Amino acid sequence: MAVTSTQKKSKAMIFSTKLSKRLKQTKFIINYKQLQTVDEYTYLWLKISFTGNFTESQLQTKEKTLHAFYNLTGCVDLKRLITKNANKLYEKNGCSNCICGSEILGAYTKLSFESWEESPVEKVHLLFCKYYFGVNNRATNIACRAELGRFPLKLLINFQILKYFVQMV
Repeated sequence: MAVTSTQKKSKAMIFSTKLSKRLKQTKFIINYKQLQTVDEYTYLWLKISFTGNFTESQLQTKEKTLHAFYNLTGCVDLKRLITKNANKLYEKNGCSNCICGSEILGAYTKLSFESWEESPVEKVHLLFCKYYFGVNNRATNIACRAELGRFPLKLLINFQILKYFVQMV
C-alpha cells in the first residue's frame, strides 16, 4: 500500500503535564502505518507543546518580531520620523507579528500589567519605544510608551480576544 502525503505529515502528540514512559510507548496507527509521536508540533505558525504551555510559541513570536524590527531599522532611520509615522511603520512591520495569534496566546497569560512587562512580546514593544527616543534600557517604560502615545500590547491583545469571542457567539 502506498504512503500518502497526509500520512507522511501526520504526527501524534499526547497532551500531559508529564511525559511518562507509558504514554510515550502508546502507538497510533493509520492505514497500518505507525505515526511518529512528538513532544512539540508547529501548526501554521503556532508551536504547540505536549504540556499545553505556549512559552515556546511566545519566544518564537519574539524572535520573528525582533527580526522584522531590525530589518525595519536597517532600512529606515526611525528616529528622524515624526511620532505618527514611526508608530505606523512599527505597527505594519513589527507589531503585527507581536499580536499574531493573540486570541490564543493572550488568553493564557496573566492579567496583571506588572507581570506583562516581563513578557517577551512586550519587551520587543518597549525596545521600539526606547529605540525611537534613543534612551537607555533603564528608562521608565510607562514614560516611553506615553510619549509615543502607545498603550501596553496587553490592552490590544485583550481587545483581540474579546473581538474573537464576540464573533464566535
